[in-house]
Amino acid sequence: MSSIPQIVLPCIGKEIIIKKSSREFRVFSINEQKQLCTYLCKHMSYKNMGILICLYTGLRIGEICALRWNNIKKNVIC
Repeated sequence: MSSIPQIVLPCIGKEIIIKKSSREFRVFSINEQKQLCTYLCKHMSYKNMGILICLYTGLRIGEICALRWNNIKKNVIC
């Protein structure tokens, strides 16, 4: 039997094969985060501000793009 999980859709009897992502990623170290933040703050632009918001909030780029001013109340993203 294959190591790739398969799901059978009961309504139509077809199989869906779920492929495991082979892409690995590396997380920034604390020192790398500090270096990146220092650089971004020294070279402030809208793009760099977006990257800083990602780093400090954990929001994804699509979530940041969807933000509106009425989502921010007393310096808190709601």
